[in-house]
Amino acid sequence: IQELFEEQVEKTPNNIAVVFEDKKLTYRELNEKANKIASILRKEGVTEESIIGIIANKSIDTIIGIVGVIKLSAVYLPIDPNLPKKRIDFILNDCKVNIVLGKGLKEIDSNIRLLDIEERIEYEECTANPDIFKKTNLLAYIMYTSGSTGVPKGVLVEQKNVIRLVKNTNYMDFKNIRILQTGSIAFDASTFEIWGSLLNGGMLCLVNDKEILNTESIKSNITKNCINTIWITSAFFNKLAEEKTSIFSGLRHLLIGGDTLSPKHINMVLDKCNGLKIINGYGPTENTTFSTAYLIEKRYYSSIPIGKPISNSNVYIVDKNCNLTPIGISGELCVGGEGLAKGYLNREDLTAEKFIENPFEPGKRMYRTGDLARWLPDGNIEFLGRIDNQVKIRGFRIELNEIQSHLLTYEAVKEVAVIDREDEDKNKYICAYIVCDKELTVGEIRGYLLNKLPEYMVPSYFIQIEKLPLTLNGKLDKKALPEPYRKINTGVKYEAPRNEIQEKLLSIWREVLGVENIGLNDNFFELGGHSLNATTIVSKIYSKLEVDVPLEEVFKNQTIKGIYEYIKSRERSICSSIQLIGEKEFYEASSAQKRMYTLQKLDEKSIAYNMPIVMKIEGKLNKERLEKAVMELIKRHEALRTSFEIVDEKIVQKVNKAIKFNINYIQETDKS
Repeated sequence: IQELFEEQVEKTPNNIAVVFEDKKLTYRELNEKANKIASILRKEGVTEESIIGIIANKSIDTIIGIVGVIKLSAVYLPIDPNLPKKRIDFILNDCKVNIVLGKGLKEIDSNIRLLDIEERIEYEECTANPDIFKKTNLLAYIMYTSGSTGVPKGVLVEQKNVIRLVKNTNYMDFKNIRILQTGSIAFDASTFEIWGSLLNGGMLCLVNDKEILNTESIKSNITKNCINTIWITSAFFNKLAEEKTSIFSGLRHLLIGGDTLSPKHINMVLDKCNGLKIINGYGPTENTTFSTAYLIEKRYYSSIPIGKPISNSNVYIVDKNCNLTPIGISGELCVGGEGLAKGYLNREDLTAEKFIENPFEPGKRMYRTGDLARWLPDGNIEFLGRIDNQVKIRGFRIELNEIQSHLLTYEAVKEVAVIDREDEDKNKYICAYIVCDKELTVGEIRGYLLNKLPEYMVPSYFIQIEKLPLTLNGKLDKKALPEPYRKINTGVKYEAPRNEIQEKLLSIWREVLGVENIGLNDNFFELGGHSLNATTIVSKIYSKLEVDVPLEEVFKNQTIKGIYEYIKSRERSICSSIQLIGEKEFYEASSAQKRMYTLQKLDEKSIAYNMPIVMKIEGKLNKERLEKAVMELIKRHEALRTSFEIVDEKIVQKVNKAIKFNINYIQETDKS
């Protein structure tokens, strides 16, 4: 990876490599800063395959850190800072981490060295590329996924696995790629997003974690940064398709994965976005993000295929005796090839169980995914579901047994069943059924789990029942379990709405959550809410109340009363477009414009308000094209054709139809 990245730096040193808010780095700048981090880490004793923790949200410093670690042939360990402390501690201990790159991490073990990237780079002078460590099967990163025994497992991904994903591929064209990173760095899609752009001369655009679920923010970033490629989970795609189908227009590639696709929502986008290539990407973390891909070129009314193996990958569908199944017959989907991970860290038993000898390629291995699938007559693969107790919720792979094992450690809980269900739009959610000696509230049991599990693993609903229903064979009868909708005991005293705004907020919550008995003090997340339908709440408040409530406020003020108090505390934000005023010969100048005009007249030689800029152009300058481009800008933007004059002893502004503009050229010489 280091070698490929440095080759790209040589090819496109001045191209923008990464963007975050108002900050940008070229390939040369990113390379130099990553080299500084590599130099700092080397001084700290880091060598090849040392494991370096990166606990950070998306930022340019995070990308610098990742590239810097790779520069030393070390291994980066991405960890979401929002995980519970116990889970972060487990991961760091499991990997025996000595150094963590991050900022403001106060609860890290005192034996671990914490390095602030931004702070340390400032004082480091070495910008030279470190030596390339020539060795096959180098590890690139370790990524943790949910474990069936209640313990997360670390997947060991090699550098060659990453290269197979983003170089010489057959599922999409990476030329001139501009990717919007939507997920956490601890989510395996980040491999595609980060290295798919940086190893192909593209641009990686990062979005603030607080804004990534905001539809308008995503649209703004797509437009502002000319984004042409996005990867998103199927659940998030469904939400965006419902709210604003046009958000995808202008994209070149839209990759969707993490769960089965909804034909209804795919058809909506296909109908509205001509020229957009929608790709269904399938694959476990153990086979480096994608194993198969399918380009959706027509409308579907039933299951959408997951496609064919991507370059340098193999797919097998086998029966319980590991024999290949015929076309149309279901079996377990197994994957192999250059994307196959090394195995699980410190889990030799599980590695041997899941990464088995490939009977179809002697000397090779393949991974048993636990997914059911079948070959279609046209050579594509249809995904049919899971064999085991693992599910995917909003793109995250979750072992239901891990949730179950933690619930059983809670006092008074006797029996537990954790299952996944689907809502009307086929979006999955988790439901926990609890047999207990005493009555529990959603708040206390949810709070208990939040200290042990990531937020996305906490069930949307907790339902207390007298006993678990069983079939005649003594197995859990899932069909007999009650639906979670309509009535949920949060343990909070009911308080009815008292005014029109509270009534409307209550109506919105009922519509989104599907729950009837909601009071002003009931917690949104205890009623089954999660990050995706929180964005729907915000959108509906905006359309029905004409009030802009930031998504983060739903996380801060988790009750109707809390949202109401927030709305009361700020001025009403009317959702209306700016109306153009009629065309006039002159327009009154604003106070700020009058002040600037007066100051300029006091010293007409002043350049205080000039905005100088230097741009380096490689090759011969085409003067004609440059002048034409500048004139087109002037023609397009009225501000560039606006002058200030005195009319009737008043300062006014005049928008001219056209202006004269000449570019002066000065020939630079070596002597000058």
